[in-house]
Amino acid sequence: EYTIKDQVILFTDRTQDFHEASVASLQAMAWKHAENEILHITMDYSDMATFRFFKMHDEQLPVFLAVRWEKEMGKHPFVKYRFQDGEALPTASAELQELQPALIGWESRFASGELVPWRKSEPHLASRSVSTVHLNASEFEDI
Repeated sequence: EYTIKDQVILFTDRTQDFHEASVASLQAMAWKHAENEILHITMDYSDMATFRFFKMHDEQLPVFLAVRWEKEMGKHPFVKYRFQDGEALPTASAELQELQPALIGWESRFASGELVPWRKSEPHLASRSVSTVHLNASEFEDI
């Protein structure tokens, strides 16, 4: 049995101006890393179930997410790495095109195992009586 364990997923919105530039960046990454066994996927934001499956809820699009599947389906079958550690990306096409070299470098670091996983706490629920805080992996040591 052969499976590709590494994926780079672009979450986008086909109705927005940034869509074409985002897809072009993903294609450039795929061409640059063609020798690696990385599956490149475009997911439209309308597929909310997939967006939530990766523990994303209110992120601003576009989102580039690298995923390494570690085991069979279960509670946490994967480790995820988010480009720019969850910071919002520009939505102007020209600015997204300027990010292509950084995206390619990010994927290279993903392929070589150099990235720090991106983790986020559960979304804030207004009905909870206790305060909640969103945390990313890069902030864990600061707490």
